Amino acid sequence: MFASVADYTRKFPVPLFHTIGNHDVVGIHSTEWKNQSEIHGNGAFTKYLGPVRWSFTYAGVHFVGLDWALIDPKEGTAELGVPDVATEWLRRDLLRQKPGTRAFVFLHQPWSPTDAFWDVLVEHKVEIVLGGHSHRNVDMSRRGITALTTMNLRGPYRTLTIHQDRYEIIDRCLGCKDPSYHSRNCRLKAPELDTLARRQAHHQLAEIALASKEQALEQLPGDGVEIVARIETGQAKRCGVRIVPSDSPEEVVEIACAGESLFVDGLEIPAVPLPGDAHFDLRVLISSGRLILTSNLRVVYEKPLKLRGPLRAILFAEDGEARFRNIEAWGLN
Repeated sequence: MFASVADYTRKFPVPLFHTIGNHDVVGIHSTEWKNQSEIHGNGAFTKYLGPVRWSFTYAGVHFVGLDWALIDPKEGTAELGVPDVATEWLRRDLLRQKPGTRAFVFLHQPWSPTDAFWDVLVEHKVEIVLGGHSHRNVDMSRRGITALTTMNLRGPYRTLTIHQDRYEIIDRCLGCKDPSYHSRNCRLKAPELDTLARRQAHHQLAEIALASKEQALEQLPGDGVEIVARIETGQAKRCGVRIVPSDSPEEVVEIACAGESLFVDGLEIPAVPLPGDAHFDLRVLISSGRLILTSNLRVVYEKPLKLRGPLRAILFAEDGEARFRNIEAWGLN
């Protein structure tokens, strides 16, 4: 198994780094795990896949991978938590970075009961801790540090795109059969937007066909906006919604549908509709410095956004006709 993963790692199109998990520690539930050899403990992992701790800096952002299991040396039992030796290694590693360097930490299970681990994260302002193990998408937070887990690609999963000044999260599910229902292990759903009491100036349009043109909605009052839309791409090469601040028309946020992909400011999110779907159901929220986009109950996308109202929404279609079956828009106070 380790040899196969090593082979896939070498063939992967970009550098691939691994963090050790509970199924990678041979003999983890016996006292034999401490006999470090190829058939015990971390031996097979380190022989084929690399060290249990690693770090590197890319484009000014620092990335760290850690081991995670607290193993009782007498009983051979494993518990969730970062070993003291790994915490000390992390502390020394982060001390070597320039002040203000953004840091992201990866480990199999991002939750640890040991205060020392969280002390290091807080002291060095680690931006986010990422892991798996839970077999589902879980959001956690402790002492102001965000920790996220993801499932694998066979079920609901999430991706994280890191930029030099921010990160963007995409939660995705393409595995549940009914788009209105997600299995117990999925837990993907639209975030609780809680905007009813903040909505102003409701605008509604229906059955609009646009062929290579734009149509603007009235200006939406308030500092934010909420838009619900059903869009059929039809023959249009691209179509969707642009959000434009009235006082800064050059700061456009574009949400475009094209084929089976959704594009947000140029970032492609492939295969949003299920096979056979002829439309995109979008829910867009811009509020409190964030954009939250839900599409077809399959994707939840989040990114920081500094746009402030009042805002305008512009429907558009390019190189062909698209149909907007229903559009509802509200300004938010």
